[in-house]
Amino acid sequence: MKLLFIIFSTLSLTPYLVSQLPITNIVAFDYTIANNKIEVTNPTFLSSFNTDGYNNQPYFTNSDELLITSSYKAKGKTDIFLLNTAGNIIKRITATEQSEYSPVLNTDGTISVVREELGNASPTLQYLWRYPADRSNFGKRTLEKYANIGYYCWLPNQKVALFLVGERNKLIIVDIESGEETFISYNIGRCLRYDQNGGLLYVQKLGSAWTLRRQDLTDDISQYITSMPKNTEDFELLPNGNIISSDGGKLKYLDPNNSSEWSTIKDLTTLGIKNISRIARSGKKIAIVVSN
Repeated sequence: MKLLFIIFSTLSLTPYLVSQLPITNIVAFDYTIANNKIEVTNPTFLSSFNTDGYNNQPYFTNSDELLITSSYKAKGKTDIFLLNTAGNIIKRITATEQSEYSPVLNTDGTISVVREELGNASPTLQYLWRYPADRSNFGKRTLEKYANIGYYCWLPNQKVALFLVGERNKLIIVDIESGEETFISYNIGRCLRYDQNGGLLYVQKLGSAWTLRRQDLTDDISQYITSMPKNTEDFELLPNGNIISSDGGKLKYLDPNNSSEWSTIKDLTTLGIKNISRIARSGKKIAIVVSN
C-alpha cells in the first residue's frame, strides 16, 4: 500500500500530456462477496509501464487477463493492449495510425473497438470496428452507418446499444442484422451495462441530477434505480446483482433489491487514489481507472 501511495503522490505532480489525453492509470484488487458484503484487498498497480500516459477502459477477458486502451508506444494516440493482472504486457493488439478505444472480447473471437478515422466533414469520425484477436487480418467496420459512436454495449440477439456523440448524446439500440434502430434516451452517460435479466443500465444526465436507470429490453420500460454519486457516470455489475460505483476516491456499492442508498466498500484515498472513474470486474478481480 505504501508503494501505491508513493506512485500516486508522484503522479499528482505530473502535467497532462500535450496531446490532451489525460493521465490515467489502472489498479486491480482481489474482491470477495460474503453475506452480501463486498471486500477488496491486494491492490496491484497495472500501468507502471506508462505512468505518465493514458491507460484506460479495462475489460477482463478472463480472471487473469484484461484488455486496455493505452498511449504506451504511441504518445498522443491510443492502441489496444492485452495485460495480465500482474501488470505485464502480453500482446499489443493494434498498432495503427488511428486511435482505438473501448475494447471488448466477443464470443466469436474478435475484439471490438471504437476507432477514430479522419473525415472530410468532421475532424474525427468514430466507427465501431472488429479485429481478430489473433491479428490474422486488419479487421473491418461493423456498422457503416454510424460515424459518431462514443461507446457501446453488446446485447443478445445480434443487437448493440450505442452512445452517439452529438449536441445531445443519444442512446439507441441497433439490430445488426436488420439495421432497425430503437431510440432510448438523450443526455446519457458513457457507461452501458447489460444485466443478464433483459435490462440495459445507463446513467441519465439532467443538469446536475445524474440518475441510474434500467431499460427493460422486452417491454420497453425505463425504470429509475437511484441517484448517482456527484459527477459519477461509471459503474459495474456484480454477479449477485449489486452495483459498484465510486465517489472521488471511495469505492461504493448498491444493493438495488434492498436499498436506493450507496454504501462505501473502501476509502482508497489512503493509497493516494483521489478520483476513480471506470470500473471492470472478472470473477475474482476488480480493476479501476484512477486520475489526479
